[in-house]
Amino acid sequence: MRTAARISLFTATLMVLIILVLFRDLHLILIEAGWGFFTRVLSLLLVAVALFGVIQFVSYADHLLRSFYAYPGRPMLPPREGGPASRIAVFIPVYNEDPGVVESCVRACTGIAYPEVCIYLLDDSTDPQKRMAMQEIGRKYCLHYIHRGHRQGFKAGAINHALALLNGDTPYLLVIDADQKVKPTILAELVPLLEADPGVSFIQTPQFFRSEPHDPISVTFSYQQHIYNKHVCRGLSVNHTAMLTGSNCIFRVSHLIAIGGMDETCIAEDIATAFAFHLRGYRGIFLDTVYAEGIAPPNLAAYFTQQFRWAYGNTRLLGTILRQIIQHPRCMAPLQWLEFVVIVSIYLFGGMNVALFLLPVATLLFGIPILPVWLPLVFAVVLIVVIAIQVIISIRERHYSLRDLALSQAIFNSLAFVYSRAIWYAVSGKQVPFVVTPKLASQSTGRSRVRITPVLLVIAAVLVSMLAGTARLISGGLDAGMAIPLFWACYTLVVLSSFLVVWRRDGKKASGSGMG
Repeated sequence: MRTAARISLFTATLMVLIILVLFRDLHLILIEAGWGFFTRVLSLLLVAVALFGVIQFVSYADHLLRSFYAYPGRPMLPPREGGPASRIAVFIPVYNEDPGVVESCVRACTGIAYPEVCIYLLDDSTDPQKRMAMQEIGRKYCLHYIHRGHRQGFKAGAINHALALLNGDTPYLLVIDADQKVKPTILAELVPLLEADPGVSFIQTPQFFRSEPHDPISVTFSYQQHIYNKHVCRGLSVNHTAMLTGSNCIFRVSHLIAIGGMDETCIAEDIATAFAFHLRGYRGIFLDTVYAEGIAPPNLAAYFTQQFRWAYGNTRLLGTILRQIIQHPRCMAPLQWLEFVVIVSIYLFGGMNVALFLLPVATLLFGIPILPVWLPLVFAVVLIVVIAIQVIISIRERHYSLRDLALSQAIFNSLAFVYSRAIWYAVSGKQVPFVVTPKLASQSTGRSRVRITPVLLVIAAVLVSMLAGTARLISGGLDAGMAIPLFWACYTLVVLSSFLVVWRRDGKKASGSGMG
């Protein structure tokens, strides 16, 4: 049996076992007599959240195994025959970016070792001073400077506008974000892969962000991207569902035009465009070779701004994907549909964490017991195993410290409040404009933009519920129905309190930079 088949069998076996546990829990909650209404509702909610979490983690385990044991190495190409090199366009989308950051990116792009490269600076800046600075950079480095009088479609719209201006002799397009510093070899090594396989529509390479020592925000973002690129994206590519991440990607121009260009309807234009490619039968590759290094968000405000945009865009895209499954179920293989649904819905699990924070409050404060269901215990075990695997692998591959990773987990848990707000906006149909992630601390308004009140309210509720639960234990003796929620409340308190440490340090850092 091939490695990929064995991994599929392992994943399928896990899912069958999970379904059996689910049926057992549903029978206990819905069929067996003797339980109160609120007890059934609360237990059902817990099982639903646990089921969603277990599915996400099993998906991650599948990607991780495929990444380690089924991901192919770099393809061996025959020697390139002599002849003129293909003309390549390099797009650098810019919106009110710091001129120093953009110039650093442009300087790196001008150093790309390839015969025919045309660099386009796609400037959507609305700040007159920033626009003048971009024009000066364009003149200084002899770039093609393009400015639109509107921001329709945001980043995707800017790319599509410039795409329409390309000559027919430009078969490939490289998109680089303004904060990325590319290596000179990027085109010399990627273009031959596209020329060797005319069926490949795009090649996505990792987004690499170097972490600053003892900076929990930098470490968190770098850690998050490392897990996604090194484990998830490689596994997705093995499953023929390569994703786009918005930068460090080279496209076959004819295929990009064939799908109508970048998706302008979603502010998560990268995954939306990847979905459009796969929906129309095109194919992409994730190549795990780092060709560029980017700048991590400088503070919590910038990081939360970025995460909010991703959560909002992906939640809106989830609705589109579900509609397409109903309308055009045969346009993709079942595994590809499943991959898109699971990947795009990951932010829903972040929002569900708020429910997990508050479940002990309902149990301890109001005395609503949790039924002896098994799936939440399975979820807890899987969660511990996944976090342990991620920590061990990340320490080995990126040399993170345990202290930094512990603070990263606190930040990840606090994102539940950011994701919940983004999900609510997406579901309610509220339109959210594209907001660029600040690259420098001076571009962000600092701690004032971080909504700390929800965290404080949950901490207060958990503290009160812990006092009530402790009183019940003292008066009624040790009871698993109260001991388990009390343990979970303690975990929630530790995690959210640890985030307050990060928030306070972030505020001091902002004050030290002259920000209010």
